[in-house]
Amino acid sequence: MSTGPATGDDCDDRLRTDGFDAPGFQRAVLDGLRGIEGLTVADVKPFVVRLRYNDQPYVIQLDAVFKRYRHGELDVGDAVEELKAALGVPGAAIDAAGPYPRLARFGTVPAGAYHVPCPFDPDLAVFFVRVLPNGHIPLTPSDVARDWHGDGGALMAAALGHLAERTQGIPADGFGEGDELVLAWHTGDGLDAAAVLLDDLLDALSGWVPGTLHIGVPSRDVLLACGDADATHLATVADDVRATFEQAGDEAISGRMYRWAGGRLVVSV
Repeated sequence: MSTGPATGDDCDDRLRTDGFDAPGFQRAVLDGLRGIEGLTVADVKPFVVRLRYNDQPYVIQLDAVFKRYRHGELDVGDAVEELKAALGVPGAAIDAAGPYPRLARFGTVPAGAYHVPCPFDPDLAVFFVRVLPNGHIPLTPSDVARDWHGDGGALMAAALGHLAERTQGIPADGFGEGDELVLAWHTGDGLDAAAVLLDDLLDALSGWVPGTLHIGVPSRDVLLACGDADATHLATVADDVRATFEQAGDEAISGRMYRWAGGRLVVSV
């Protein structure tokens, strides 16, 4: 599991000038975890800790957490509480919300994460996360075995239910008018593109746009919806989706457009 995205910002004037170096930070986090009943540490390498909690194996990746620590976004105690929440330790100071589904290209699914094929694009996968105040924790096969008895269908239903609740509370932004209307979600919390998995949402969107609904999910933080009543406008949106995808780096999802056809999503471009 990993908590939080890497910041990618190493400007010296934004780094804390005191505190632990990387090995010291890792030791401090481990010290905070060692007293947990039922937890044993099996192996420690730089930024990677293998442990067992209640007889389930876990791999903790601390590189992104340390980057956040260096940038003053959290302290050691915060990191320990996030990890406790990720492990499901009773009494953790914060709660991990979810699960939620997330989309990813197959090659970028987090290592060790439980995932299933995307229902509308063979190049994509769906994995599942719990959400903490400063990051996402991918669910592992052990998590699914423990909490859903290995039932991936039950996990998907729960994740889609949570995502539907979230999406209902975040209205789409609208751009343009008439045949050039574009609706978008781009809140930046890593879950926007996953809303493409919500059939009820797509069915509703199909009544809002002129013509047949088309969807683009170029990055994890962007979902675009438009109609095909104006073919030139649709081509422009498709170009924007491809350009955003090509510039999205590790957050890229797909440069394709998808069409809502007969109650299911299919590859369009």
